[in-house]
Amino acid sequence: MQNYNAKFKSLSAFTLIEVILAVSILAFGLIGVVKAYIVSVDALEVSQYIIDTTYLLNEKLAEIEQEIIEEPQYFLDNSEGKFEGGYRNFKWVVTVSDSVNEDLKEVKITVFSEQIQPGREESLVCYVENK
Repeated sequence: MQNYNAKFKSLSAFTLIEVILAVSILAFGLIGVVKAYIVSVDALEVSQYIIDTTYLLNEKLAEIEQEIIEEPQYFLDNSEGKFEGGYRNFKWVVTVSDSVNEDLKEVKITVFSEQIQPGREESLVCYVENK
């Protein structure tokens, strides 16, 4: 019996405290990785939203410019609506106001989506000839 205890004590093994310490260090490391992943996914969603709204702003501006070119007497006024296709969640608002210069009107185009990024909107301001 004494021979068995001597062999048992000479074997090197991890104690329960060492195992618990190693597992807790590993768990804290994994928590940090998961948090970093979540932050990067959120940043990716915001970036995609900005890309989409910038594209839609440019699309709406091109549409307004085309209407002005095709119909020189086109009357630009406040309006709003929704985009079609893959951008159905996005809305646009066009606000027309007088500018400091009497020959120009200020046109503000705003694009937003209350479903994707509530409270966040992107705007573009340009000037067109006052007719």
